[in-house]
Amino acid sequence: MAGAFTPVDGLPWLDVEACRLVSDGDYHAWLLDRIEQETRSIRVAVFIVHPLPADDRDGRVRAILDALADAAWRRVDVRIVLGTGREGSPIDTANRVAAGYLERRGVPVRMVRAPGGASLHDKIAVFGEREALLGSHNWSPNALGRSREDSVWVRSTPLARVVAHHLDRLWFDGLRVDLSQPPEAGDAPLVN
Repeated sequence: MAGAFTPVDGLPWLDVEACRLVSDGDYHAWLLDRIEQETRSIRVAVFIVHPLPADDRDGRVRAILDALADAAWRRVDVRIVLGTGREGSPIDTANRVAAGYLERRGVPVRMVRAPGGASLHDKIAVFGEREALLGSHNWSPNALGRSREDSVWVRSTPLARVVAHHLDRLWFDGLRVDLSQPPEAGDAPLVN
């Protein structure tokens, strides 16, 4: 095709079987359903997971964590990579509480800080070998019910492989969560 766009990074365009926009509150129901259906693997990288009861009053974030733990119990290979904030920050506290909860329920978690100390800001997941979810949704009360958020679910084996490779690199670069002194859930302020 004359004048076709050539990606700067040299990566090829990938074929897509199907895709769907998952917006706002639809994301939560769709994600829970997809986690419950998966039989092979779930890999996730997400910047913020905020399950603190003072803020997650309707239990949406906790429901996602419970669904992931149930999937791990069903012997689905579940791996979660979380971002980090400054030590002791609301984001760091919320993510460490979430990591501790997941680890105690049998879900392995790693914390990642990007090169140069920047925070991981991903919101991506791969289900099995054919489906990927990419978008703006953190797993927080704001993102799951109050903010305008959009994510895209894609059925594409080539894309799922690329995203899985990225998630594997994050996983192997990540640090295991030290649960010897988990942060107190307390009344940490709501994070996005």
